[in-house]
Amino acid sequence: MTGRGVRLGLVGLVGVLAIWTSAHGETGRVPVAVLAAGSADADILVPIVWALRAAVDDHETLKTVSISERLAGEGAEDPIEAGRFALDEGRRAADELDLERAIRAFETAARHLSAVPEGRDDAADALRGLAEARGAMKDEAGATAAYRRLFALDPSLVLDDDGLSPTMKRALRRARGEGGSRDRGGRAGRVRIDAIPGPAAVFVDGKFVGITPKLLEDLDTPTVAVRLEVDGNAPWVRELTVRDGQGIAVEAALEPLPRATLYEDLVEKMSAQIDRETIGPALKELKALLFADQVVLVRLQSSGLEAVLFDLKANRRVRAARASLGQGRTLSASAAVDVVDALYRGVDARAPGQAELLPEEPETLDGEGGGGLFTGLTRNWWFWPAVGVVAATAVIVPVAVLASEPDPALKGKDGTGAVILRF
Repeated sequence: MTGRGVRLGLVGLVGVLAIWTSAHGETGRVPVAVLAAGSADADILVPIVWALRAAVDDHETLKTVSISERLAGEGAEDPIEAGRFALDEGRRAADELDLERAIRAFETAARHLSAVPEGRDDAADALRGLAEARGAMKDEAGATAAYRRLFALDPSLVLDDDGLSPTMKRALRRARGEGGSRDRGGRAGRVRIDAIPGPAAVFVDGKFVGITPKLLEDLDTPTVAVRLEVDGNAPWVRELTVRDGQGIAVEAALEPLPRATLYEDLVEKMSAQIDRETIGPALKELKALLFADQVVLVRLQSSGLEAVLFDLKANRRVRAARASLGQGRTLSASAAVDVVDALYRGVDARAPGQAELLPEEPETLDGEGGGGLFTGLTRNWWFWPAVGVVAATAVIVPVAVLASEPDPALKGKDGTGAVILRF
């Protein structure tokens, strides 16, 4: 290959890398915090907030900020250090017979330590402690689930059941697949989940399914991973096992995070932010706390809800959207998408505060999400001019056609050119 060919090849490669780098930089999604402004009517407002968070995550340019993870600082935490600290805490709680605290600590330890290869041995100890704590509380299904996780972590593990209680022996046998097989063709079990504090968002196998209190019915599998989230509290994560045709009730106690008090104080101040054109101290502190670039504040009104978009980088309010709520004062998934679309319509989603927007009344949407095609069409700039053209055509064309027809009072006589008026 000639020197010129090599140079051209290098130039081409650099160009491709530059284009890829530029495109890669553009694919980063903007972090948005969707928050309830105030804590009143939490039973109604919390499901609405989570519906809007799901709509933000569905947007191609946006992503929601995980408030629990930001407040907990999990991203900067060393999993080995955090896991071993939780493991020691679980052992102390078990020695003190504080079983609820032991279960929470062992769960945390198992979650951190099983994520890294060098923590597997300690993770196995955490799962053993978890099984023993659940067995001590006569929670055979929970002990079985912990043993199953232990065997999944180390399939070659051999456990002796000598000295175990009858509950623990049955759990161990079930985890090994002994003691009879489960009839998977029968009706699946049910789980009723509640949380303190509540309401909490419920995730089953990573999918958002609703708000506590929540009844899970007709489960596809006997064992499900359940995660509960309440803003300002550490996530509650458990693996639940339910027998066919039976049910269990779970009341989860979520622990407040170290910065939860600060977060709650900020939330109480946010209602006043909605009516301001520029952001105030509360939203500035929130930006430092959550690392969000934008915030959508949501509050209830007598006729529905109002969502207001703030651009924290531009230090200003962008616009608001209002939605009427459906039956039971709920917001459907499609209506949540409409609200997010209305907030970002006509602006750059990466920097909405840079747009020079004229003052406008908040757009009111149907909270049932039933606008359909017509609602979508009315949002296009060409829709109403087209309606005007169609309306004008509907009037002008018939008039022109009628005008082209001879008046029945005017009769022409063929060949004479005369016109006879008849009255």
